[in-house]
Amino acid sequence: MIEHPVPPLAEGIDRDAALFLDRDGVINHDPGDYIHRPEDWNLLEGIVEVMQAAQHKGYRLIIITNQGGIGLGLYTLEDLHRIHTKMLNALASQGIHIDAVYACPHHPRSEPCLCRKPEPLMVQKALHRFRLNPVKCLMIGDRDRDIEAAAGAGVPGFLIPCNADLRQIQGPWTQWLRSTLILIFVTLGLHCAPLGVMAQKFTAQVYLDPACAQTHTVVDRLRDQQELWGDQVHWVAVFSDPLLPEKDCLKYLMDHNLAMALRRDPRRQYLSIYGIPQQPWLLVTNNRSITVYQGPLLEKPLAAPGKTVWENQLRKLVESHIQSNENSIQGLKSKVSKMKGSGCPVKLP
Repeated sequence: MIEHPVPPLAEGIDRDAALFLDRDGVINHDPGDYIHRPEDWNLLEGIVEVMQAAQHKGYRLIIITNQGGIGLGLYTLEDLHRIHTKMLNALASQGIHIDAVYACPHHPRSEPCLCRKPEPLMVQKALHRFRLNPVKCLMIGDRDRDIEAAAGAGVPGFLIPCNADLRQIQGPWTQWLRSTLILIFVTLGLHCAPLGVMAQKFTAQVYLDPACAQTHTVVDRLRDQQELWGDQVHWVAVFSDPLLPEKDCLKYLMDHNLAMALRRDPRRQYLSIYGIPQQPWLLVTNNRSITVYQGPLLEKPLAAPGKTVWENQLRKLVESHIQSNENSIQGLKSKVSKMKGSGCPVKLP
């Protein structure tokens, strides 16, 4: 068993709960064969948000992984070290601290051992080292052996599909995500709602720039629409200021009672690249990620008391979807916008 070195924790931290994670298929994409090189290691969508949420709740983060390819001679301990260095650096860039990485290099065809999952030894060593309470911990894995290893150490386990986006699976981490406002795509309604009563037919991406004075003039209306159409529209806040720290974005949402998720473009593409002015902007896409409406949240001159254009269009879209089928939406789409949407803002002529 290998315990991969990680940076030491600050002194005085007393935490007795941990989130245990399998590596391949949970943290990074599992190609179906052993990952031999750092360049083959790719972070999965959604895992960063879950790990950030767990860390925010005070959980230690511990990785437990079988690496039997070493025992088979497919790659070396040095290769594994390089892969884990890339992993730790990628997670650290997202503000995630890994407390420990335990890896079993053995394979049953090469040599027997006591540490390979489903044996619980690696989990037990972590429990002992960090003085963890097993019933307060959680193991997330994509193989039965992950859950069996956790159970053998008295830790609850949760089995997920391989390479799954955890933001789209209802599990023990769901409330962590909600309370920390970092969930991007909430699809719990799709899992829990009966057939024919499916929520979140549309995604409304609201582009905000808190430094822009116009933003504050539309906040109340935005909040009202969010409350009105919360069952039919999934709201995503995309902050257009590339220099705005994430904590300030979260504070802005909480200060203004907006329950929208926070989204930051990982490619650092902001409004200017699409030719959209730095002002509050609404982009509505349907469940096939096709743009059905986009426009500013504040018209010029300032609209008279009552609904603005975007509020009326949103109402038409939602009510039409409730009262009719997808064909009626296509007809309305042609009236609302002539743009060929692709799920992202398009440059206006």
